[in-house]
Formats: sequence, structure tokens, C-alpha cells
Amino acid sequence: MLAFNMLKKKYEGYGIMSLVTAIIGMIVLVVANSVGGEILSKMKATQTANSSSYNITGAGEAALVDVSDWYGTIVVIIIASFVLLLLVGQFMQIGGGA
Repeated sequence: MLAFNMLKKKYEGYGIMSLVTAIIGMIVLVVANSVGGEILSKMKATQTANSSSYNITGAGEAALVDVSDWYGTIVVIIIASFVLLLLVGQFMQIGGGA
């Protein structure tokens, strides 16, 4: 019984606001990635082909594409962690006698 009460206090602050915070964070990540990609593409258009700066800008664009490939995985992890938090919260209410 004591273990349930300790776990309940530990997870008490998690709820729908955790999901809202994660969604806002994901939106900020997507916007920052989009703005960064736009800036890099405009910079690359003004640079000489095969110069050092052109190649570095191309590498930056490729890195942003790699990050955007992970968006689906990040969203699944956010949703799964929220579902787990809800389940843990329900079990704490059942087991803890709240």
C-alpha cells in the first residue's frame, strides 16, 4: 500500500497538460526545422557550386531532412508515453484506494 501511495505522488502531476506540452514542443520542432530548411536553401542558392560553404550548406539540408524523417517516431513515442501515464494513473487510483 505504501508503494502505491509513493508512486501515486510521483506521477500525480502528469495528465493532459503533459500531452499539451509535448504537442507544443513538437510544433516548435517542426517550425524550427522548416524555417532552418528554408534559410539553408536560400543561402545555398547564392553560393558557388562545389565550394566549401555550398557543401556545408548541403550537409545542413541533409541533416534537417534526417531529423524530419523521425517525426512519425517521435509522435508515436509521445502518444505511447501519454497512454502509459494514463494507465499508471488509473492503476494507482485502483491500487492506492484513492
